[in-house]
Amino acid sequence: MVRRTMIGYSLITLWRARRRAALVIVGLSLAVAIVATPAVALDSEIQTLVRQLVESIPYDYLAQGFSSEYDNSSATAAGAQGVIGAEPVVISPPGLTFAVGRPTSGAGANLTPINIAFVRASFASFAGRLGFSGSFQLPLGTLAVPDRIAGRYGLGVGDQIQLLNVVNVCSSAASCSMENFTANYTIGTVLTTPLASNTASHLAQPLSFVPGRDVVFAGLDALDQMRTVLNLAIDNPPLLRIFVWADRGQLINPYDAAETQARVLHVEREVTAGLADRGFSVAEGSSPETGLRISDVVRVVDDSMVFQRGVLLLLSLPAIGLALVFTRMSFESGLAKRRHEIGTLRSRGSDVGMVTAGLLVEALSIGAVAALCGLALSVVLSRVFLGFVNASLPGSGSIPLNEISVSLSAIAVTIIAAILAAFLVAYPLVRRASNIRVVLALKVISPFETAVEYQEARSFLLTALGLSSLLLFAGLAGSSGQAGILQFLLGALLAVLIALAPVLLILGVARYVTLGTDRPYRGLARMVRPWLGQLDFLVAEGLRRNPRRSSNLAVLTAFALTFAMFVVSLAAIVDAQTSRVARTIVGGDVRFDSGGITAGDLANLSARPDVRGATVVDFISSNYGVLAAINGSDYARTVTWLDSYYFEEGGPGVVASLASTNGAIPNAAAASALGLRIGDQLVLNVVIGGGRTAHLYAVIVKVVAVVMALPGLQRSGDAIDFNPTIVVDRQTLEASGLTELPLTSPGERLILRTQSAEDPHVVARYLEDRWSGTAIVYQDFLESLRDDPFRAALFGLLYTEAGLAVFVVILAVASAAYASGVEREGELATIVSRGFDRRRLTLLLLGEGSAVGVIGSVLAIPTTLVLLWAFLRTEALIAPYSLPMEFVVPLTTWILLLATLGGIAIGSVLAGLRLRWMNLPKVLKLRGL
Repeated sequence: MVRRTMIGYSLITLWRARRRAALVIVGLSLAVAIVATPAVALDSEIQTLVRQLVESIPYDYLAQGFSSEYDNSSATAAGAQGVIGAEPVVISPPGLTFAVGRPTSGAGANLTPINIAFVRASFASFAGRLGFSGSFQLPLGTLAVPDRIAGRYGLGVGDQIQLLNVVNVCSSAASCSMENFTANYTIGTVLTTPLASNTASHLAQPLSFVPGRDVVFAGLDALDQMRTVLNLAIDNPPLLRIFVWADRGQLINPYDAAETQARVLHVEREVTAGLADRGFSVAEGSSPETGLRISDVVRVVDDSMVFQRGVLLLLSLPAIGLALVFTRMSFESGLAKRRHEIGTLRSRGSDVGMVTAGLLVEALSIGAVAALCGLALSVVLSRVFLGFVNASLPGSGSIPLNEISVSLSAIAVTIIAAILAAFLVAYPLVRRASNIRVVLALKVISPFETAVEYQEARSFLLTALGLSSLLLFAGLAGSSGQAGILQFLLGALLAVLIALAPVLLILGVARYVTLGTDRPYRGLARMVRPWLGQLDFLVAEGLRRNPRRSSNLAVLTAFALTFAMFVVSLAAIVDAQTSRVARTIVGGDVRFDSGGITAGDLANLSARPDVRGATVVDFISSNYGVLAAINGSDYARTVTWLDSYYFEEGGPGVVASLASTNGAIPNAAAASALGLRIGDQLVLNVVIGGGRTAHLYAVIVKVVAVVMALPGLQRSGDAIDFNPTIVVDRQTLEASGLTELPLTSPGERLILRTQSAEDPHVVARYLEDRWSGTAIVYQDFLESLRDDPFRAALFGLLYTEAGLAVFVVILAVASAAYASGVEREGELATIVSRGFDRRRLTLLLLGEGSAVGVIGSVLAIPTTLVLLWAFLRTEALIAPYSLPMEFVVPLTTWILLLATLGGIAIGSVLAGLRLRWMNLPKVLKLRGL
């Protein structure tokens, strides 16, 4: 009964002191929201990831069988449960070509191999999923031509083309001849296709034609006529393929892979059952990019999220820790004010256990309230998180607020986290407060006027341990890599050291600065001397009056700023590395690998108005590895982002003068294998031909630089080529008799720089249409590297938590300034009564808040720089065979620092506004007025 009464008293007390509990609820809600945000955000992001992968699948099912009943078979498939449409397609056999104009024989140079897809007019409803947009109303004698073909040959609606089919016709077993079958057709429609990709590849797999060929469309009604006129080897009945599209909204449950697979199989069985008597087989469609089927998508996304949830929760720990520290400070402040109340309860018969239970009930009640607030806040924070994610994923739309999923797992995590956090924060404080001696508890003292016994040895010990950890890290990071378990143990030890070092350094230095001496406080108090005059010392005295709180605030500020600045800088470093990798692999705006580009072609390309520069690379085998032959001056003009980053010895200026110096630039693999340094002479032997016709060419060059890699010059196509490669100038080879280039497969590589206002996709499409090869557009390749859902989610969460960390600091300093004003009302009222302008009282609190912010910033800046350096060293140790990351501290990092200090100043000013309306008689307890 007594305990029940104590619990009721605790709840009533909590309601009476709701303002005091508000800060505890805010801090605890932030901690809970940070825990729940990864769960809520990832549950929401699953929808986006599933949608993106599903949209890459052009069709859901493909039915195949021999039938001339196009409409009936398609109607049967479309009538299956869960199906929204089905379209029949018949494809022509290989061997068909077309020509612009009217060639009279099959030997025309302008003949192009094609495939004809026979479709219905209703195919237009779903053609967009396959990458074609336009009308498919195709009467007899008309064709639909993709814009790639039309642009290549200057064709338009109404123009004519001739189809040619060369067939081996045999009148008898011993008498066969090649005969040409031709027919002229009018272009009825020019279909629009995406600029960045060849959509014919979407049809190559399901329609079983040779990838890379162009495709044109004709009406199904024209099949019999074209089969006869062109002598097409199409069976009768033909092999009919039916594209089937299902209602994906009903087909896919993004949170249940098993249910999705069951629904997909159910629809597949329905389609199969409907077409079984017609002899059709049915299979799922797949993505041409990823190879995934619809039944695989949810499982693949779900498997990736298991790892992400753990990683993102682990990375949330710094922000969670900051929120819990703020919660502890607020809860401790509330208990300090209730010292007299606790003493009264103890003096009236309540034992320690009862008081502890009552205070814990209050804490757990706060935790329950914080669970609800934290869940709502986590949804809002998830919007911020998803904003960064969606901004980092090209083509992904923002998820509307009403579509954010709050699953049962997210609710469970929120509630458990709230209760656990409340208990962990409150229990040690409650136990210490409940065990206080009654005499001390009833002693009338200001709860904030505390003295802390400073132990200088502890501060120096923490600082020494932090410095020792950094020195040990530097020593280990500089050691040579080990294999197997030693490498793993070394990496684990480095991770522990770099995690402990900044914590120890901040704690050690902050304790000394805030507890061991008052010089920083007095020096920083002078910032407000122009406004406070001789009373600036009150700023330092206010901070020294409660040293524990001031020290905790300085530590909190230092940790929060270190975390936030590190996150912003790390994001810039990773993005710079991504751009560097893309530039190194592509080389220019467009890279084109082909074996048939001549000097005349290069001149014609350079004359195009949308091309600003072009250079050709030849790869030639030699006795010392691969020679990358370039025109140095053309390469230097085309590859504008060539800089000193790539050079281990020498500089970028030597590239343009390779011909005049007979220079050679080996990569790191070649330099290491041959022991090359700048100035070394090298004889390169190149063998042309084989057997008795082989001829040896000797080329004498001098090493002018050593590089990790050069943009676009890795034969493997990767950022770094581990095979020995030596870059030389074409003129140096030609002077030694090597005039026929390319000399070996894979032949030439073309690197282009386009005009800034032009679209490089146009040039890339022209190159692929003109020659046989593969074009890579730099911007597309860069976006493909950035289009990593885990990376987007990672930095989205880190950015969100960095913002939360800054918010916690501002809130903590502002609440401390407010508490300081409440505690010192009597002192401040006395100052005002003696003629001091009360508007300037706010500057006292501004000075205290700014002093704490500056101390935290001074500690955070070097710590952040050390952390970035340590991260780069660790990355170089873990990934020694990749391009090294560059040390980058972007402008946004310093803007974040200044914004935090500005927020602290504004928060302190707002906390001090109440002093302007302070009731002096009431505060000073003046009577008779």
